[in-house]
Amino acid sequence: MRRNTAFYISTLFLLLLFMVILAILTGVFSQARQKSIEAQQLTAATELAKNAAEAVSAARDQAGLLTLLTQNSNTYIDQTGICAAYDKDLQPSAEGFYRVYITYEPEARPGGTLVNSIVTVKTAGAAEALCSLSTAVYIRGERAG
Repeated sequence: MRRNTAFYISTLFLLLLFMVILAILTGVFSQARQKSIEAQQLTAATELAKNAAEAVSAARDQAGLLTLLTQNSNTYIDQTGICAAYDKDLQPSAEGFYRVYITYEPEARPGGTLVNSIVTVKTAGAAEALCSLSTAVYIRGERAG
């Protein structure tokens, strides 16, 4: 009788220990998955910001920037500047997952125009930015607008 009781108690203890370890590992893997998703979004946001900064430096004016960014009706202009939308695969999409906001602030300088821009990437509907960078380009000769 004692052997049976000892066996059941040790089995119950091992089962309880297994459940605790399983609960801890589930939490760890759940947090790891969330960190992985955040890292993927940050990587995508960085790539989109870099591409937008390159477009700013390639454009001669705000209309040219809009032309460079527009594909599949994914851009619009509001009071703060240009917004371009991209899906999770970083493809242009009107109802995209990522939103790239670009300010375009030309400043007349001797011999040309200095254009300051701030590129901000957010997920659709999010208040906090995933990534933000400032860039400037000097356009010689003509005035950028």
